[in-house]
Amino acid sequence: MRRIKSFLKKPNIIWNNKGLTLVEILVAMGLIVIVISLGFTLLFFGMRSFDTGTAQAHTQQNVRLVGDYMRSELRNAVEITASGSGTPFFEIDGDVFKHNGNAVTNDVKINEVTIYIDNSNGTAILKFEIDAQFEEESDKGSFTYEDQVLLNNLPYSSELETELDGHELSGGLYYNKPD
Repeated sequence: MRRIKSFLKKPNIIWNNKGLTLVEILVAMGLIVIVISLGFTLLFFGMRSFDTGTAQAHTQQNVRLVGDYMRSELRNAVEITASGSGTPFFEIDGDVFKHNGNAVTNDVKINEVTIYIDNSNGTAILKFEIDAQFEEESDKGSFTYEDQVLLNNLPYSSELETELDGHELSGGLYYNKPD
């Protein structure tokens, strides 16, 4: 019984009323600084990743806008030439995609648009590839968009393929739509 009583007694705790030592304060401060610096590192990394992702999404959205615009304009064209004059036409001026001299989107850098002609059952399919670039303060990247459009009013011809296959839009692309 005596054993049980001694086991249930409160242990003798010696209380130190002096406070914290300088070493304990320095260790605690060091741990706090490490935890806070790790937190800020993760925060800034997350913010930079978010900004890069936003820039990529913005570029992709604008490149798809350019692709949709080209597809809708060229689908029913009755004539497409790489050398010509007049309107309507597409071109890349510097790094801005323009239609009839007006910027379709001017906040994305389009490096090049390349045109290819494919023969599918006697019909002409115009394939195009848009290469654009997004740029942040420290991150650079590019986005390539490929699309194709069936030319409803143009049959496939070797002349059309010779003139347009591998053509880059920096020289302009002229077309006529039906009246």
